[in-house]
Amino acid sequence: MSKARLFEFLERAFHATGSQAYRVLHAVVAAMILLSVGIFVFELTVGTEYPALTLLDEVLLWLFVVEIVLRVLTFVPPELRFYQFNRVRGIRYHLLGRLRFLLQPFNVFDIVAVASLHPALRGLRGLRMLRLVRHMKFFRYSDPLSGIARAFKDNTLLYVAAFGFLSCAIALGGISFYLVEIGQNPEVQSIGDGIWWAVVTITTVGFGDITPVTDLGKVVGA
Repeated sequence: MSKARLFEFLERAFHATGSQAYRVLHAVVAAMILLSVGIFVFELTVGTEYPALTLLDEVLLWLFVVEIVLRVLTFVPPELRFYQFNRVRGIRYHLLGRLRFLLQPFNVFDIVAVASLHPALRGLRGLRMLRLVRHMKFFRYSDPLSGIARAFKDNTLLYVAAFGFLSCAIALGGISFYLVEIGQNPEVQSIGDGIWWAVVTITTVGFGDITPVTDLGKVVGA
């Protein structure tokens, strides 16, 4: 198989969502992710790391690294599909296009996910929890998540407006709560406490760590 045909095959496998190669590759990757999750859950439940499972886990991680590298290398920037450029501009579009592709959220997520290959990260208990992050790779192959992403893309202005309104409500409620409770409520010592109360109240979490003690504070909370 020539290099051109190999590149074309890999490009279809990684980026042509309707091709048979794409479906087969992503079924294999999904199985690898589930196996990786199973190993993690088993080690977490048993509380002991088995050398064979640790080795298998590292092999899976290296396969994920290969997958990321091939995914980036086989990505063809849209500009190069429709326009002809000289050699210098072509290289520039290749590099910048692949860099933009690499910095897409899911790709960054995958890079963080395989960072536990580094011995320093595997040795630190806190950073070891990054292993949990890589298991979210599974959702990149989930159609429901793609549907949610399309919904956000199609209604960007609506979501921005809703988020802006929610942010204003939190800020206004938190500052108002602070102004009426400060000096009367020992739980409120700063504007940050007021904002925290507003976030907990609006999201209906209701931790109960900060509650109004004044009549005006209760009115603000209502």
